[in-house]
Amino acid sequence: MKDRRSNYRVQQRASGLRVSLEADGKTWDGIVADTSAGGIAASYPVDAAPQLALGDCIELFFQGGGIDEGRRAHVWVKSVDDTGAHRRYGFSFTDPGKAVAGIPFAHRENFNRRAWLRVLPDRAVNAVLVPLEGDLHGREIEAGVADISAGGMALFVSGIRPEGLREVTAVRCTAIFPGESVPRTLTGRIRNREHLTHCVRVGVAFDPDDDGDRGPTYERSWDCESCEHRGLLATSHLRCPACCHPRGDGETYLLAWSAIQPQSAHEFWGNQSCTTCEAKMSSKAAYCGRCGTSLV
Repeated sequence: MKDRRSNYRVQQRASGLRVSLEADGKTWDGIVADTSAGGIAASYPVDAAPQLALGDCIELFFQGGGIDEGRRAHVWVKSVDDTGAHRRYGFSFTDPGKAVAGIPFAHRENFNRRAWLRVLPDRAVNAVLVPLEGDLHGREIEAGVADISAGGMALFVSGIRPEGLREVTAVRCTAIFPGESVPRTLTGRIRNREHLTHCVRVGVAFDPDDDGDRGPTYERSWDCESCEHRGLLATSHLRCPACCHPRGDGETYLLAWSAIQPQSAHEFWGNQSCTTCEAKMSSKAAYCGRCGTSLV
């Protein structure tokens, strides 16, 4: 499916996965910021960070985070971002299957998931990118949506020289999110840039302090085997709100771009709260989708 992402990420704590890189007789130790089956992002203090070029192929050693034995994996350098005090590198595994193989199953769920679903459009979706600083300040730049999540979006930007965005960090983005008909405008920061053949792929992380309407949250879906209710939320509904049947370990799926709806638009998502766990449920729910408490 074009709109389904298999590599989900989870943010790591400082006590979680750590990564080491050896080169030219030196060793650089960093903290793994997030992980997936497809790669990792590692953070280093700026004054103690390695100098890596995009496209380099290197070997990393990482340990911790529930992995009993350290693991080595070859990666490609995909992105770099200086945040002031830290430098964050994005790495993709050259052999994803080999990198994840051998990790205890009990820990693989934590290693291979992402807090925000990233949806790839199955049709052309336009957006407008407006730099909030530099020589391009205030200019409206047409772009195409590469993928989108509640935390940010990736845009294909063409018709502008790549170096034109080099000094730009703060931007404003306007686009129509899946399942909605009214455009949303949010501010954010460019986290990575990738030069492609005919365009620049720009990754924008939404500003958590943005006073505007936040991006919607999406979840994977599942179908109840008991009452055959379809399209339940895989994270919010651990039990079927209609019959209380547990979700279990069954397969989940992501709806197509044209069909997916924000979490807040789901039929069982509402303003009433469960008296036991305070989960939000609508008046249509007979049971709490999180703890199973009867709401009737």
